[in-house]
Amino acid sequence: MTEFHSSKSHTPVSAVLRNVVKLVIWDLDETFWNGTLSEEGITPIVEHIELVKILAHRGIVSSICSKNDFETARRELQRLGIWDYFVFPAIGWTTKGPMIRDLIQRANLRPENVLFIDDNPANREGAIFHSPGLMCLASPRMLVEQLSDRMLLGNDDPGLSRLKQYQLLEKKTQAKENVLLSGIDFLRQSEICVEINYDVERHLDRVIELINRANQLNFTKLRLHDSADRSRFEEMLNEFGVIAGTVSVSDRYGDYGLVGFFVIRRDMHGKRLEHFVFSCRILNMGVEQYVYERLGCPSLAVQDPVANPVQSFAQVDWISDGPAASPLPGPSQQRCLLLGGCDLYQLAAFVPAACIEYFNHPVDEFIVRYDDPNFILSDPTRIEASATLGRIPSWTADEMRRFRGDLRDADIVILSLYQGLSDTYFQFDTDLRIRLPIVTLTNLLRSDRGVWFVRNFDHVKLTVSDRIGLIAESVKAVAQQAKADATIFVLTELECGLDNQPAELRKRKEYNLVMQSVCRSLSNAVCLDINRIVREDWIVDPSHLSRVGYHEVAGEIVRNLQARRPVDVASIATEANYYPFQVAEDWQSIRFVDLPLQRFDQPSFHDTSCLADDPLLGQATVDDLYEGLQHDGLRARPMPVIFHTAFCGSTLLARYLQSLRVARFYREPFVFTQLASQKWLEFTQVTQEEWHRVFVISCLLAGRSFPDGLATGLKLHDAANNLADELLDWHPDVRGIVLFSGPRKFIHSCLKQSDRRQWVRTRVGTCGGDRIAELAAVDVSSLSDVQICAYVWLSQMVYCEQTIRRLGSRLCSLNCESLFYEPARTLTAICRFLQTDVEPAAIESAILVHGQRHAKTGAPLDTARQRDELPAGFDEEIEDGLNWLRERCADRGVPEGLPAELAVTG
Repeated sequence: MTEFHSSKSHTPVSAVLRNVVKLVIWDLDETFWNGTLSEEGITPIVEHIELVKILAHRGIVSSICSKNDFETARRELQRLGIWDYFVFPAIGWTTKGPMIRDLIQRANLRPENVLFIDDNPANREGAIFHSPGLMCLASPRMLVEQLSDRMLLGNDDPGLSRLKQYQLLEKKTQAKENVLLSGIDFLRQSEICVEINYDVERHLDRVIELINRANQLNFTKLRLHDSADRSRFEEMLNEFGVIAGTVSVSDRYGDYGLVGFFVIRRDMHGKRLEHFVFSCRILNMGVEQYVYERLGCPSLAVQDPVANPVQSFAQVDWISDGPAASPLPGPSQQRCLLLGGCDLYQLAAFVPAACIEYFNHPVDEFIVRYDDPNFILSDPTRIEASATLGRIPSWTADEMRRFRGDLRDADIVILSLYQGLSDTYFQFDTDLRIRLPIVTLTNLLRSDRGVWFVRNFDHVKLTVSDRIGLIAESVKAVAQQAKADATIFVLTELECGLDNQPAELRKRKEYNLVMQSVCRSLSNAVCLDINRIVREDWIVDPSHLSRVGYHEVAGEIVRNLQARRPVDVASIATEANYYPFQVAEDWQSIRFVDLPLQRFDQPSFHDTSCLADDPLLGQATVDDLYEGLQHDGLRARPMPVIFHTAFCGSTLLARYLQSLRVARFYREPFVFTQLASQKWLEFTQVTQEEWHRVFVISCLLAGRSFPDGLATGLKLHDAANNLADELLDWHPDVRGIVLFSGPRKFIHSCLKQSDRRQWVRTRVGTCGGDRIAELAAVDVSSLSDVQICAYVWLSQMVYCEQTIRRLGSRLCSLNCESLFYEPARTLTAICRFLQTDVEPAAIESAILVHGQRHAKTGAPLDTARQRDELPAGFDEEIEDGLNWLRERCADRGVPEGLPAELAVTG
């Protein structure tokens, strides 16, 4: 029992804790400790010190309101090792009620979520008077007794992230109070950055916490009360037409983390916000207004009370976008025109704000569609003169003219026209045509205009090829009418999930092939192959993607826009940060990624995953590069090369050798993976001469060094082992290392994650298994997961063995176990093989830095556990794979290593 509101009233603690507790304010004398600090001295209460720490690990922060000398109290709390656990301490000789009121305001909280502990009933009464709704207790003992109450459970926070966020808010508040700036002037100098991210599932627990706990800036207040609500919420996130995103904020004072969430539902009637919620940590920063306007001001039904309107400022000009806020680059004045069906609703959310949409929309009970070839190809003068067309719901001559004007102004054009193959085409006024959606046609025939329509409109019989031809002509017309420097993107149609609809699948394949052919014939058009861009789990149904899928499509648009910029060959030759990234589909040009020295070391790989941080600089033709680079005097340089099987520590080896300044490694560059792929295909898609020119250009550019003079080496993709002959012939001093793992470790590494089980199947075509006698007759399609792993391992081992025997002493092999268990001896031997002198102290230092961290993420790891612990249930499956290997290799035995293995003991 404790007192509440009055010293004479006795209320159960459970009644006091009416709301979720976010902040606990402690009195010090005779509450947090025994005694009075300013008089006879104090006796610390260890249980209360631990209680503050327990609360912090639940995400519940603590503060102080005490009548004491500030510096004396601070020194005592520092001596007790607890000072850093308190935020916004109010320590002084003024009345406690106003101090608590101001403290709560500075913390951007409501009194209803704050608990005040003080042994003096007058202080509790005064606090409640100034902060109505405040919860109060007379003793910390009552708090201890109620730690299991749901209002005090908080959320598990082992890293004390909530405490750190309030410390950041405190630091910022102090800075604001210490300078003579107006509110908006302070915001302008705060350098606020907002990042919108559409990968919501990765932060789902935080999002749900925000929805359920936030109140002051929760504009929609749609809570998720139980597991059933959560399940429905997760299903809703994957519905078509739903765009969801998280909002993270940082400024010059620190990182606030994920502080906001929104859900937009988009349909033909417009956009509306179903969730729009922010943490009170960013109250009065203008973030909610910035995000609302950034999303295009969708419809929002605000559920009061909220701390302030969604638009509180005349203009928010002190916030900038973070790296993930918009997938499309360039200034906001860029204009993007989109024409198509409902599949573009979500894509439009990820393009610049200045976009012009020509999507299907309702008119009463009818649907008007602009993805009609006739809307693009017809003569607007004749359409305007037609009284017949004016009597049905349709696009108009004015809309046609407006579209053509918008097309002439657009920098980017996105077309999705596959629906032109569906519905019904009609002819009117002798030779004019229109495509009518089935809903419009049905409602027309049922209306009082039904008989008139039948008399004035004739059905036009068109084959699939006829319809595709009309769409192809539409794409050509758009490309011709667009301004000279615009880029037209034509989306293909999904081919996945149609195994039970062979006719539809054939139709889509034909459409996609024609669109690709048309775009190749146009200098300003790009065919975006949706089937290459998206993953199967991003597909909602055969016609629609999830929001993640459309976000990735938008990202591909970005990469294409960047890649199409022409780059001067002289710049490429003289500036080391121009790195060859990708060969264009026609193998007539090469695209370059910007890898300056300070960025070179950061990505784990320099494949497509690095483009978010290192955007494409542009492209140059193979002809210009081949002639220009040799004219500029670039010569072949020796490059150490790491070849490897998968999951064998090759990234760690590259990190080691880079730290030892043996070389700076270009890790799994995509252009060399493309070269390897064409070689595996035996040059059926490109000629050997075209292949060789790209290989020479890539080697000349990859072999350059930065101003520090450190050579560049290659850590290739595991599918690129077939480039060993060409790379060792590139320069007489090139040396290579083949890194591998034993069969048990390889199989275990492939099986332990579900995505790797699928991944290893993609290696079957580039591992050389069909060239090995033991595997030549194996039907790969019939193999289990573990058998596929064994197949790939044996293929790569035998292929590497043949390569080593052929290339001799310039290529050596290394079992990755040596790198893990004997790193010092192994690295010493490797450096000796690469003819580089490295001091033992440098090797020990490199091991200390890299040996205890994950090579790709940089996260600390328990190396023994990472190497030795097998997940439960895998032993039997791994043994099945080893038995399968033994059966295949009954005559020769299962190889455990490679010839010319690098000696690590001498």
